[in-house]
Amino acid sequence: RLSPDSKLNDLPSEDRRLLEAMGINIVLLEKPTNESFAQLVYDKFLTINMTDYKRVMFMDGDMIPMTNLDYYFHLSDPEYTALPTLLKSNFIMASKGEPCNTGMFMVTPSKEAFADYISILKNQLEVAKTLEYPYFDKHNGWGHNFRESRDRWISVERKDGLWGYHAAHSDQGLMYQFAKYTRQDVSIAISDRVQNWKQGEQEQEQEQE
Repeated sequence: RLSPDSKLNDLPSEDRRLLEAMGINIVLLEKPTNESFAQLVYDKFLTINMTDYKRVMFMDGDMIPMTNLDYYFHLSDPEYTALPTLLKSNFIMASKGEPCNTGMFMVTPSKEAFADYISILKNQLEVAKTLEYPYFDKHNGWGHNFRESRDRWISVERKDGLWGYHAAHSDQGLMYQFAKYTRQDVSIAISDRVQNWKQGEQEQEQEQE
């Protein structure tokens, strides 16, 4: 996505040529009328609507893969028979203090999943209208009350029952709600452990080396 302040309407021709020469498919989003960091982090969720693909992996611009990451796709694809299907169709990673760090994640795009995402946003907007600043309830978060559910989120170094971690009110809380409690189909990497969650079942943990 180009900045609204940019005088360009496309990538520079040489940049586009180099990217396409490496087999990169470029999809340019429309220029926004206004620009803010909050909008940029929510743009990540457009990956859920990229239905031309079976899986989509998102990485922040400061993430630098040091190896081929195709194995994430393979380990979550029942049709890929060379490896066992160990991961769910959505994948998130916990960091030291957060149960979900949206610097990197993988989703399975679908119209239904994107509709779920939009529903979460609309519900949160209506709830926010009833709250005082900063318009976010740390008990109910994006729709799940940990303490009423006798539940808690788990990061690498912390466990808690409130939506109070970094960016819980923003993209990192929204993705956690979407993948774990709305879609109920996610693998969560927490240091050297992987939790697999699916609808109707309690937490299942698979120890990974």
